[in-house]
Amino acid sequence: MGLMIEKVRQLAERSEIVKYTKYKENNNDAKHLVKYQKEKDYEYYLCDYCYKEIKIANKWEERTGGVIELPLEFSNRGKVKVAMHNKCLKQFLKEMESEIINEKNKG
Repeated sequence: MGLMIEKVRQLAERSEIVKYTKYKENNNDAKHLVKYQKEKDYEYYLCDYCYKEIKIANKWEERTGGVIELPLEFSNRGKVKVAMHNKCLKQFLKEMESEIINEKNKG
């Protein structure tokens, strides 16, 4: 069984995609003396292919990726939700397609 097919099966088993939050850093010297409110900078997902940050932007033009549903053909467990960059999705689909073709040719 191919690596990508196994990875999709692992992604299908997770309950939901985790949304992380990045906070702004305070440059105060005495942080340990006073309790400061954390100020949210942005939210992000981790790409399931390259494991880098995907910033969640409000404007469609600023997005570099997001959450997508893979069709049933990629796993026998139904639709699988993944978080990926736009550039990673094309590579991921090419690798999955070649592994699916190899699996069909073997068996």
